[in-house]
Amino acid sequence: MKEAHKLDQHNKKRKQANNPANEPETQKRFALLRTTTRQNPHCQVGVLHMDPGNGRLIRASRHRTR
Repeated sequence: MKEAHKLDQHNKKRKQANNPANEPETQKRFALLRTTTRQNPHCQVGVLHMDPGNGRLIRASRHRTR
């Protein structure tokens, strides 16, 4: 059981290392997008997710209806 857990942790770490979302500059872009969406009162805070294909950020933000 312990071995399986170790293996899980190892795989998790490997996945994190290979994920472009975990690069520091991407993290910065995430933070930047979060702040920009908050500053615009007519825009809901965008849902941010990584496009799995090319590791780009996609912002799916909707306009709030008044």
